[in-house]
Amino acid sequence: MSGAPGGGSPPDHPPSAASDAESQEAARAAGNLRGAFWMILSAILFVTMMSLIKHLGTDFHSIQIVLFRAMVGTAILVPLLLRQGGRPFRTPRWRLHLLRAVMAAGAIHMGFYALTHIPLADATAISFTRGLFMTPLAILFLGEKVGPHRWIALVVGLGGALLILRPGAHGAEGVHPAALAALAGAVLVACLSITVRKLKTTESNASIMVWPMLMVLVVTIIPAAGLWVSPTPAQWFLLILSGVVGTMAQWCIVQAFRHGEASALAPVDYVRLLLATAVGAFIFGEFPDGVTIVGGLIIVGSTFYTLRREIGKRRPVPVDTAP
Repeated sequence: MSGAPGGGSPPDHPPSAASDAESQEAARAAGNLRGAFWMILSAILFVTMMSLIKHLGTDFHSIQIVLFRAMVGTAILVPLLLRQGGRPFRTPRWRLHLLRAVMAAGAIHMGFYALTHIPLADATAISFTRGLFMTPLAILFLGEKVGPHRWIALVVGLGGALLILRPGAHGAEGVHPAALAALAGAVLVACLSITVRKLKTTESNASIMVWPMLMVLVVTIIPAAGLWVSPTPAQWFLLILSGVVGTMAQWCIVQAFRHGEASALAPVDYVRLLLATAVGAFIFGEFPDGVTIVGGLIIVGSTFYTLRREIGKRRPVPVDTAP
């Protein structure tokens, strides 16, 4: 008799809760692995773009380089958005988009100026303070409650930034202007992240990305015309390539967070600092000294701790879509 203890096929059993958990864990691990791949690829592309900017900065003003970045990014994004029927351009929150676009224009100008005047490792390490500046900004604009641990991380991280800035090490200037520009750019990127948290409730990633790019293009055309230096054919190629690589790097970050969890991907982003240090040393001859290394490690540790606290409390970690 079928199903009897002495013969026939054993009765089917539903999959256990343990096997379901194992399947979910395997899927999560696979997604995090794909996300890490995209994050590492974005780091490679970002450092490539930064290296191109630094090289081009010997012949062009940073404003002209920013113009090409914006032109190429707009040329890539706008046709893609028009294929969606122009929906990303139609928004009821244009004031917030405009504010974000102005901040993005400032952030990219500050960042490019820093890259052309200070070592890659310094500029990259200072840029990671953006995660620290999220603490006071989240209190002011999002009404978040912040405990003593994050305030301590902020103070310690800024101490690391001061080691890199080295007040008084540049004579009468006190701090290198480009280092201050990198710090100001980090503040603006943190502000951009705050606006992303607000816009994410109603806006698409495409809409969040295209508005800043258009604003950067608009505010850069006139000053770039006054500082224009005619590129050679090889320089035209490198200027366009920097824009293409930068846009691809942004797209890779979006892909990374689409596949992986923020808690798994946050540490991977620090590959960018390692790559920037290596490229700066072996291509541009910028070997960081002990003080810079210690300052960078302090910034990385403080920022990572802050991110872990954010993730532990299940707060969203926004995708960095600054141009």
